[in-house]
Amino acid sequence: MLPTDTDKAVDLAELVIYSLLTIPALYCLARHGKQGLLGWLYVFIYCTIRLIAAGLKYKSDRDHEVSTGILIVDNIGLSPLLLGASGILHEARYARRSIKNNKIEWLAVLQYHMLVSAGLALIAVSVSDLIKPNLSNSGTGLLKGGFAILFISWALLTLATLFSLKRPASYRQLTKDVSFRDGTLLLHAVLFSLPMALLKAIYGAINLCGPGNSIGTSAFSSKVPADICMSLIPPMLATIVLVVIGLMTPQSDRNDKYFDLGSYHRPITTKSASAQTWFDRGLIWTFAFNHEEAVNCFKNAIRDDPECTIAYWGLAYAIGPNYNKSWDTFDGKDLHISLREAHRAALHAKDMVIDSMTAAERALIEAIQYRYPSETIEDIGNQAVEQIFAAWNLNYAESMGVAYKNNPDDLDIAALYADALMNLTPWKLWNLKTGQPNPSSRTLEVKGVLERAISSNGGLKHPGILHLYIHLMEMSPTPENALRVADHLRGLVPDAGHLNHMPTHLDVLCGDYQQAIRSNTQAIQADEKYFATSGSLRFYTLYRAHNYHFRLYAAMFAGQSRVALDTVALLERSIPEQLLRVESPPMADWLEGFIGMRVHALIRFGRWEDILVLKLPHDQTLYSVTTTMLHYAKGVASAALGRIEEAENERELFKKALMHVQPSRTIFNNSCLHILQVADAMLNGEIEYRKSNIEQAFIYLRQATKLDQELPYDEPWGWMQPPRHAYGALLLEQGQFEEALDVYSTDLGLNDILPRAMQHPNNVWSLHGLVECLTTLKRYDEARLLKKHLDLAVAMADVPIKSSCFCRLETESTLGECH
Repeated sequence: MLPTDTDKAVDLAELVIYSLLTIPALYCLARHGKQGLLGWLYVFIYCTIRLIAAGLKYKSDRDHEVSTGILIVDNIGLSPLLLGASGILHEARYARRSIKNNKIEWLAVLQYHMLVSAGLALIAVSVSDLIKPNLSNSGTGLLKGGFAILFISWALLTLATLFSLKRPASYRQLTKDVSFRDGTLLLHAVLFSLPMALLKAIYGAINLCGPGNSIGTSAFSSKVPADICMSLIPPMLATIVLVVIGLMTPQSDRNDKYFDLGSYHRPITTKSASAQTWFDRGLIWTFAFNHEEAVNCFKNAIRDDPECTIAYWGLAYAIGPNYNKSWDTFDGKDLHISLREAHRAALHAKDMVIDSMTAAERALIEAIQYRYPSETIEDIGNQAVEQIFAAWNLNYAESMGVAYKNNPDDLDIAALYADALMNLTPWKLWNLKTGQPNPSSRTLEVKGVLERAISSNGGLKHPGILHLYIHLMEMSPTPENALRVADHLRGLVPDAGHLNHMPTHLDVLCGDYQQAIRSNTQAIQADEKYFATSGSLRFYTLYRAHNYHFRLYAAMFAGQSRVALDTVALLERSIPEQLLRVESPPMADWLEGFIGMRVHALIRFGRWEDILVLKLPHDQTLYSVTTTMLHYAKGVASAALGRIEEAENERELFKKALMHVQPSRTIFNNSCLHILQVADAMLNGEIEYRKSNIEQAFIYLRQATKLDQELPYDEPWGWMQPPRHAYGALLLEQGQFEEALDVYSTDLGLNDILPRAMQHPNNVWSLHGLVECLTTLKRYDEARLLKKHLDLAVAMADVPIKSSCFCRLETESTLGECH
């Protein structure tokens, strides 16, 4: 059959389309790294072959020649498409953590390539008979045999793809990982390409193996519609989908371009350099409290060396509880899945212990058995769950004590032992009122372990030791004693946001708000880099929110409104509604309270009109804390503007909203309901003050101060603006200078009435109030000494500082030189 104009148009279209696909296919080859090298190389080769074939066919059609050789070239080009899909499947499996044994995986890939190559070779050998009028029986046999092998190859690839769709055991955790989602996209692209390749293969078989020993004589394949529908469009669609998905997904091999975690290294028993690298990363992430990423790293280490026993220890350790997520904070589903996976990983590590492992590795594996003695909590008996977990924690800590005793110079074991001891009484290491260790804690033992490690060789470069020491000392009566240690942690692990942030716990306690802003800015930048790869739908978003929260807190004390409001905007964007709707773990309970932080900043800087135009959330059940805080803020703003009736209406709405706040809602260590009790007293005080009920107003403000002091330790503190700032400002407005002086001295920590962790040294608001009190009381020498500190603080603020609170409306009598 002679070529028609339609044939030429089809050939020209194919020539153009594959010309357009070749360059992006080459880009995907460069983009996807070594794990995607084979797949995208073959996709590029396939595009090139199709481009050449289309050009040859167009020339043949234009010259009205029929070339059976083109038919062969046209159809053997299917082999690179199958090989490309196979390579992309491997990349998808790698990204989805589906590869259990790297060696077996690559052996399977190699065998598949050999099979497809055998089919291609049989078809290519048959080309030698094309010069004859009719194919010989042997040529026909080779041709059919080649196609048979291609059909078998297609079937095997389809089975492998369907098998790879199976969800991994850690599916719930991996769905939060961008690499996993990219792998899933690639897997679906391969799945789409397979039926397209099958249609092309069927058409090729019909076309090449026509009646008798003829080539290209099938009546079906000679029809243009059949050529378009089975030969042209299916493989073209498959290629387009593969290339588009390839452009959408970055390289899945994160081993080449990973986060900068510094130089810390722990040699382990493994024959795989890659497994060693992934283990180091996993261990560093655990020290940085990014346990989800640590789990992924330990799984990668196991993938690269299934015999790496200590990697199973790491997996078990990272899945379990930690200083910020104790057993009692796991919801039922999260507890069930985490405990099962951790228990099995620990047992697997124990079963794989070999003589060549180091004594330290064996000690860690022995100790982790006590952390997860059972796969389910139901198997243990009728004891209270809290008692069960307390017993587990204690047994684990004692076993780590044995490991530490036998390996006293091992810094990792020292850090892990200190961590185990701290987790016996998390966030209760010190009695804030007395400044002494809590009797139920083992604080002094932790202190001895960490300080011995710090003084040893390499101690000041160990991220876990430094991190834990800051947590140990922040609640102590002398947090300043850990500042030197904190400085060693700054920048030690550049891309670990939480470690960049940790020194600021001490900065704020010591009144260095500018340093707190700087370090949290670095932490935020590191987290932005991490979340650009991992996505926000993960528990670590809580730590990201904590960094924003902390920078906001420091900016408020420093009087920097722009930093504060910019930070609030970033904080709000970091917590999408989709994340809040995750039920296990219950992310709304952990994160929703942060959405209401905007009103703290607006009240701090007296932005009353901005508060009144804020809209209530569309889902006030999901955003229960935010809704309640908005009514509080609108009440305060209305009162400050003299709109008493509106303020009282907002107070009623506040009380109604408060009744709907879920008891499970928290902001780190504080119940949101307890925090909102401070808001209740503050709002009552503001309204009564504007109604000229001064004494009643001050009763409420003193109540708010007392409630604020009774909140559990947290950093930032549960209530973002100390009630003393409002109380002191209004006392000054009423001329009660002596009492105001005591209020400001207490807030600054100058009279030691407040526990160290509740003091706010060097904050510009109380410095202004105190200097004003001293000046008004004609205590000029004291005022002059503090004036230097005030001038420095005022210089760093970006708003005029006329009072400790914008709720004070009469400020003409304040120090003009403090503006």
